[in-house]
Amino acid sequence: MRGQPHCWKIYALYLGKVKLNLGCWIFYQEGYVNIDRDREVRADRYEDISTLPSFEANCANEICAGHVAEHMDDVKASFGRWFEVLKPGGRITITVPDCRGANRMWLERKRFPALELGPDEGIIAITTE
Repeated sequence: MRGQPHCWKIYALYLGKVKLNLGCWIFYQEGYVNIDRDREVRADRYEDISTLPSFEANCANEICAGHVAEHMDDVKASFGRWFEVLKPGGRITITVPDCRGANRMWLERKRFPALELGPDEGIIAITTE
């Protein structure tokens, strides 16, 4: 592995594709590197999901962030780091629980903060080129 980028080498070797489940909490997913900072939950890595310190740029094929964005101190910086870790052509799925708030923004034709998206530009997943 010398001279090659390492994105949590163990998973890259065994799974072929690196898939991250950020803030896994009780939603541990087989086939993913499950990451949480709470050592009382089942996870593969315990670290800050907003900075992902043990992951290099362009190393993850897929990132799932379910119900964690609303807990970030700096959403823009966290999303920027996640996109840095994501490989070109990779997929990131971000789920947030505030359905009423999203609907209100859509009705008022407001833009979503941090993402700079309009209400008619709903997101299911974002894929990098």
